Amino acid sequence: MKAGKCILILGMHRSGTSCLAGSLQQHAVHLGQVFEENPHNKKGNRENADILNLNNDLLAYNGGSWDSPPSEIHWSKEHEKSRDAIITGFLESKSDFWGFKDPRNLITFEFWMDGLRNVKINLIGSYRNPLLAAKSLNARNKMPMGEGMSLWGIYNKKLIELYETKNFPIVSFDVEVEKYKRSIDWVLDTLEVPSNPNITERFFDESLRHENGADLADFTEVPDAIKALYRQLNDIYQGQKI
Repeated sequence: MKAGKCILILGMHRSGTSCLAGSLQQHAVHLGQVFEENPHNKKGNRENADILNLNNDLLAYNGGSWDSPPSEIHWSKEHEKSRDAIITGFLESKSDFWGFKDPRNLITFEFWMDGLRNVKINLIGSYRNPLLAAKSLNARNKMPMGEGMSLWGIYNKKLIELYETKNFPIVSFDVEVEKYKRSIDWVLDTLEVPSNPNITERFFDESLRHENGADLADFTEVPDAIKALYRQLNDIYQGQKI
C-alpha cells in the first residue's frame, strides 16, 4: 500500500490552521472528508469529523476537553482501533500527500504519533497574536478574554516544545497579506508539495481574519508569560528563510 507523505497541521484554535489546511488542500494535499462551511469559518474549518470526534473522546477519557486540556494523555485499545482505521483510510487513498488538521492534535500529539510510526511525517505549525485569538474565542464561544489567553498559552507552549525537538516550519497568521501568501509558497516548497498551476484564486483572503489590529506593545492586559511565548514564536517565524 502506498504510504505517501503525511502532513500534520498544528496550532491553537482561531490561529489560522483552517486557512493553512485549506491552502494545502488547494494544492492536492488530501484531507479526506472535511467541513467546508461553518458559521465561524467562511470556507470551513477543514477538519475531519472522525478525527474531531476521536480527539474529543480522548480528551474526555483523560478528564479534559479542548478548552480544558488534560496534562497527560492516555488511551485505550478502542481509541487505537479507531485511530488506526482513520489512518488506514488515508493510506487507502494512495495520495502522494495527505494529512489532517485539528487544534486538539497539539494536546493528543503523542497518541497520533504512536499510530503513525511507520509513515513519513511532516509537521507544519500556525500561530496568531494571543489577544486576537482570545478575541475570536470570545466572539465564537463567549470565552472570557483571560481564559482565552491562558488557553493560547497552553497550546502554544506545546507548539514551541514540539518545534524545539522536531524543527518544522511555523507560519504567522498576523503578517500582511502578501507576506502570508509568500509563507504559503514557502511551506509548499519546504514540504515538497507541487504547486497547482490551475489555481486562479488563492484559498486565503483577508476576510478569513475575523479580528485584526492588535499591537503587542499595547497588550497591557496580556500576562508577561504569554507575551514571552508570542515573542518566541515571532523569533522562530522571522528566523526562517521565507
